[in-house]
Amino acid sequence: INDYIQFRKRTNTKYNTIKGFVTTKNRLINFEKSQQCRLIFEDINLSFSDNFHEFLLKEGFGSGTIQKTYTQLITILNYFFERKDELKINLSDKFRSKLFKRGVKAENDPHPLSMSEFNALVKHDFKNDFLNLTRKRFLLQCSTGMRYSDVFTIVPEMIIESSIVYYPQKTEGKKN
Repeated sequence: INDYIQFRKRTNTKYNTIKGFVTTKNRLINFEKSQQCRLIFEDINLSFSDNFHEFLLKEGFGSGTIQKTYTQLITILNYFFERKDELKINLSDKFRSKLFKRGVKAENDPHPLSMSEFNALVKHDFKNDFLNLTRKRFLLQCSTGMRYSDVFTIVPEMIIESSIVYYPQKTEGKKN
């Protein structure tokens, strides 16, 4: 996995993506410790998938985290599977099977503020300037539906007659 992480670093992969692969690597290392074994490519099969899934559950990870871990693991395995002949790796395609665990993407239910909570926050004055700025940004998000990262792109020139003139940019999609 270290080789894959280094490859991604050389191809200018974003920091948070690389951090995710490092996290997956660390979970696999902890799995090895719990099983008292050393994983090799030949070990990646349906039984491994079941055991790793059970380990992640026992460790207390939620379904979304397990799904993300498997997505990253499968990405790594695909990289090596495509190069298995030239790297002389004995890696089966079992990780591509529908029976190979994948986890379930977590759905986060919205938890909107009530009007009384919103008004209380409007009126509240924190003694800390940073908290007041955070409060204002949060209220702006609640009032406009803007994403957290988009709030930071607002500049005074975008505020015209008490309105924000803003054109959200489509986020970067998956690269094929």
